[in-house]
Amino acid sequence: MSKLSVRITDKSWSLIDITKSIVERALFATMAAYASRVILHSRSYPSNRLAKYWFQSYNSIRRCTVVAESDRQEPDNETSNNATPQRRRRCPGLSSYNEEFGATSLIDAYLYSGQVEKAWSYFNKFRRLNHDFKIDVYNDILLSLIKLQNRTKIEAFLHSMQGDGVVYDYNTYAILLMDAYYNGLRYENVKEIVDNLTAQGLDYRRTAYECFLSAQEVDIVAEVLEFYDLSHHKRSKSTLDDAPALSNLSDSICRVDHIEKYSKLFEYNDKDIRALVKEQIEREKVGYIKITTVRKAHEPDKWSNEQFDKLLSTWKTELTDAIDCEQRMISSGNRDASEETYRSRYGPFFNILPASLCADIALNTFRNCMISSYGTALNHLCKEIGGNILRLYLIKKKEEHGAIEKILDLYPSYVHHILQKNKESTLGSLDYWEKLSEDINKGPSMAPKLPIWPQSIKTAVGSALIEIFLRIAKINANMMKEKAESKIIPAFYHVYVFQKQRQVGFIKPHPTIMKLINRTQETEGKMFMETNMLPTLVPSRPWLCHHDGGYVTTPSPIMRYREDCFDQDVLLAKNSRKLRSVYDSINYLGSCPWQINKRVLEKCIECFNGTGNDMLDIPSPEPMPMPPYPIDPSIGPQEKRNIIETRRQVAKKQREHHALRMDILYKLSVAKHFENDIFWLPHNMDFRGRVYPIPPHLSHIGSDLARSIMLFAVGRPLGQEGLNWLKIHLVNVHGVKSKASLPDRISFAESLKDEVFDSADNPFTGRKWWQTGEYPWQTLATCMELADVWRSDNPEKFVSYFPVHQDGTCNGLQHYAALGRDTFGAEQVNLVSRDAPQDIYSAVARMVEEYRAIDATKNNKVAVWLEGKISRKVVKQTVMTIVYGVTKIGGREQIARQLQKLKGSSSEEEIFTASQYLVRVVFEQLSKMFYSARRIQEWLNDSARQIASAGKLVEWETPLALPVLQPYRVPVYKEQRTRLQRINLLSTTDNTSKPHVSKQKMAFPPNYIHSLDSTHMMLTSLECQAADITFVAVHDSFWTHAATVNELNKICRRQFVKLHKEPLLQDLEKFLRDKYDGLPTTRNNPVKLGKMPDKGSFNLDEVHNSKYFFS
Repeated sequence: MSKLSVRITDKSWSLIDITKSIVERALFATMAAYASRVILHSRSYPSNRLAKYWFQSYNSIRRCTVVAESDRQEPDNETSNNATPQRRRRCPGLSSYNEEFGATSLIDAYLYSGQVEKAWSYFNKFRRLNHDFKIDVYNDILLSLIKLQNRTKIEAFLHSMQGDGVVYDYNTYAILLMDAYYNGLRYENVKEIVDNLTAQGLDYRRTAYECFLSAQEVDIVAEVLEFYDLSHHKRSKSTLDDAPALSNLSDSICRVDHIEKYSKLFEYNDKDIRALVKEQIEREKVGYIKITTVRKAHEPDKWSNEQFDKLLSTWKTELTDAIDCEQRMISSGNRDASEETYRSRYGPFFNILPASLCADIALNTFRNCMISSYGTALNHLCKEIGGNILRLYLIKKKEEHGAIEKILDLYPSYVHHILQKNKESTLGSLDYWEKLSEDINKGPSMAPKLPIWPQSIKTAVGSALIEIFLRIAKINANMMKEKAESKIIPAFYHVYVFQKQRQVGFIKPHPTIMKLINRTQETEGKMFMETNMLPTLVPSRPWLCHHDGGYVTTPSPIMRYREDCFDQDVLLAKNSRKLRSVYDSINYLGSCPWQINKRVLEKCIECFNGTGNDMLDIPSPEPMPMPPYPIDPSIGPQEKRNIIETRRQVAKKQREHHALRMDILYKLSVAKHFENDIFWLPHNMDFRGRVYPIPPHLSHIGSDLARSIMLFAVGRPLGQEGLNWLKIHLVNVHGVKSKASLPDRISFAESLKDEVFDSADNPFTGRKWWQTGEYPWQTLATCMELADVWRSDNPEKFVSYFPVHQDGTCNGLQHYAALGRDTFGAEQVNLVSRDAPQDIYSAVARMVEEYRAIDATKNNKVAVWLEGKISRKVVKQTVMTIVYGVTKIGGREQIARQLQKLKGSSSEEEIFTASQYLVRVVFEQLSKMFYSARRIQEWLNDSARQIASAGKLVEWETPLALPVLQPYRVPVYKEQRTRLQRINLLSTTDNTSKPHVSKQKMAFPPNYIHSLDSTHMMLTSLECQAADITFVAVHDSFWTHAATVNELNKICRRQFVKLHKEPLLQDLEKFLRDKYDGLPTTRNNPVKLGKMPDKGSFNLDEVHNSKYFFS
């Protein structure tokens, strides 16, 4: 037994006498450790009282530390005292990013509320636990201490920073320059700071530009630097790292300057733009917008409206008072011992907003809870309220720093740059915004450092507000009854519902509330919608960093990742300076102005409020009727079970029907709200780099109906080729001849002239040809546009605002064929020039049929049964999803569903056997067509399996330097106690949990391909921006004006070839080997990646001449 020594740090002992021997202490510690393991792995805590006693006893004497002398490391006397100290190691107890961001947010909340002493106290507490803070936390505390001008604490804190080995950044030096200003502005002090900054390799002239301080503080820093440098100080532009060579657009660019642009936007002056920006800012501050629904409204019910308004007013007053009382109790520090645990979780964050604002957030959130009789899950409600508190807090911080005022100054010039009628400036959105910031030369930095709240903090804050609201929200249960006695009861109830064998807390409204809400909604027809789920009235604010951009004031992350997935946030922060091309691309997509197609919207609303139409994906107003419950005693047990099962299926369909109706109602209502406005769609991306509009209800990424009501707000004359592309677009969206050659599609569209006119003029009373299309609403919209063009005097000069699509042919397989240089596969997905487009699905169906015919001659019963049943439709979904990682099990289910739809299909057993046979053959035939690509997919799968087995997440970088991290981990439940209940927070992204090996393995190939198709889209958008071509994208579907389709086609082919001529697979292999090779796996075998498969002989330059690559 190794020698043990004891260090006494606390003389107060409650359970164990201080004279106990060292051996007894070691035994006690061992037993406590065993007891803690028993508790952690036990499902029944009350049954482990003895273990609990040992554990609690051990916790009470934790300050007596038992240390093994053999584990101690003596200090190295030879180490120089002037050497830079090592950064503190992260304590195992605070190892997750969740806890790191939680501690940072706690300190930020204390500093914001002016409780510097508490912030410093908590900071020192975490430091004693060896917690490793980022430089931003040190800067915030240092700034607060300097504002207080407490020299003793300032010197002590600077000593702590030096002891922790903190590396100063621009913000740190800016704060030190402020300190020099407050201390008399002596040249020696300023020179010492500037010398240290320069010695660190930084440029002192960039300090005022790089720091994130308030406008007044930045002016102080600028004044100090002017004092140091006799010449006038001008903040120099932030120099980003060199962008990837792939984003260089030095090649020839297709210019479209000769095609004029038309829009009422060109008439906007500075005053108009400033008014729109102010209106957008006010909307974002409020957080909600009242929208009139398109649903038919009944006669106004004055009494119900008055009662509901009176109820909300009463709740608002009482809730504000209750919140104010709670805030005063938190500030006073006089806390009830029983409440100490709960208030310690939410207290620091509860006081950052005024009571009235908190009350508004709670009431607006509960409005949505009142709509559904099912109620809302408590954990969802808590996180929503907590998230809204955070959103308003960040907006308030920006306002106090002067950032919003600076945005108002910048926006008019920025909007004029975005809306250039004749493109004069070639600067992108990001470059121009930075140039404007430099030219103004005042105000705060536009790249703020904003706190991130983990879901545990949002839950704690939200649950505290909900508990107060449930306590004060009362209603008269007899308010609907005339002359009935008043009966005051709670308006909302906290109930439990079982979901997937788990008990889940719900907040449900009282039935009286539901009746009142239904009456007011039927008469008023209003709904409340969050501002960050709606388009903006001005162009999206350019992304300057990974966590701020898009909306004008509302902070939004540029990447959509699962809650508490801080690994990705950390990676983006490290690579932010390399992502200029990514930012530019997303900024350009968000700068496209839109308007509503009013004629199509009118017809959609007419159908919605009428009888509906399942062919048009608009459900009827009346749901499926529920069959009566079996009460006849003569019904047998089996028949009764069948009726109950039927009722369960009908109830499920009723819920789905309601969800579909509400989804369409939201889309149409938002579109109606913006029908007279020009609006913009802020964009962000998922972890693979795929770009999406942030507003979910009104965008071009959505259903057929959603796409049909969208028009560009800038128009261009059709020109010589535009009319032909409109005809091709009509055939594409209708679907019947979409696989024909381009001349055949044009001829087919011309032969349908009468049908086009009839569809445009009489959508619901004519022959309704448009309803036979694959995408009927887009077909109707195109018919209306073509009818207008054909009726115009000069089609070439017709100004069209209509978006025309160019879609890739099974784009995932196109990337695989290019990666593997598969000649045969490239032909099937139109990478090679042909007179007619190739259809990969039909080709696979032909090969499968040939294989089946051979087997049928050998008396294979399954092959014989499948005669006449194999078609393009049967194999299409499986072929489409193989590239995205579908397994043979999933593929068999897809084929089985298609076989069941065939007439005369037999038993389930025959369909199961036939689908098993077909999925095997489909996989074999695709492997022949894309031989090299299939080997690449297997290599990616094997690499991901080894990496995940080593306990690491699979990570790589796209050709535009975007870091991609697969977030799949083993789910972990973390319990959080609130006054209402214990809430289990499900986390699949906590960096302390293990990677999910099977998900990491299966997801790597499709995610890698998605990262390539997103890179192709971004490269295309960058060149379109330089060429002044309107461009938006739905992943592998590129949209532009009919007049500029030819130019877009040249650009997208050129960028595809440019992308795949890069050594993509070699770069990926090198990245993975450098990062993961040699790591031990769970089986103690080191990670050893296999050899990259050989490529084929396909010549990528053939893509330049392919008509049907995108068409």
